[in-house]
Amino acid sequence: MAKTLTQIIANVQALLLDDGTRFTTATITAAARTALRDFNMLAPIFAGTLVDVVDGQKEYALNDADFTGLIDTINVLLQGTDAHLEDNTDLNFHGYFEDGQPFIRLDEAQTSGFLIVRFTLPYTINGLDSETESTIPAYFDDTLIDGACYYSLLIRSVGRIETINLNQGVPDELQQALAYFRQAFVAGLTMAARRSPPLFDKDTLTVEQSWQDVWYGRS
Repeated sequence: MAKTLTQIIANVQALLLDDGTRFTTATITAAARTALRDFNMLAPIFAGTLVDVVDGQKEYALNDADFTGLIDTINVLLQGTDAHLEDNTDLNFHGYFEDGQPFIRLDEAQTSGFLIVRFTLPYTINGLDSETESTIPAYFDDTLIDGACYYSLLIRSVGRIETINLNQGVPDELQQALAYFRQAFVAGLTMAARRSPPLFDKDTLTVEQSWQDVWYGRS
């Protein structure tokens, strides 16, 4: 099970050997939010759902609950029919936002069937910004915690820039810890970003679409 914000805060304080005095709940919450942003920028949720085709309609508002928080639309396909549901047709489309609402506009209207809309969503953490579910795979909990440690240390380092420093070794020690957790965080993000998105259906290239166009071989 993916960790809640409360558990993440406890883990960060344990790793940084703190009881909440130096790394407070507010500091770690801000750090976790920033780490989650980085995670969602590189490795968001790949999702998909069906939308009913409206005969002759090109423009569709993606306003169902499934699309809440949509980051970007990956592709749109016309679902196959009968015994060939897996034989989908890749459709040309334009995805855009209007008044904060996601839309798609097909180049060519369809007559019937279902559109398969594939898109990306952000992961959430239970307890962060009123979210009630942690959706990050449990395997990547440690990655998020590394990121929260990194940003917590960064926040503390910034806070000490203009303070009277009675222990001159503290800034250097903070920088060493920063470097370690940053490296761990980046390594985890790199692994998460390697997951493959949904693939487009392959169409047979025409002469006009391929590199062997009408000018191929001519001097």
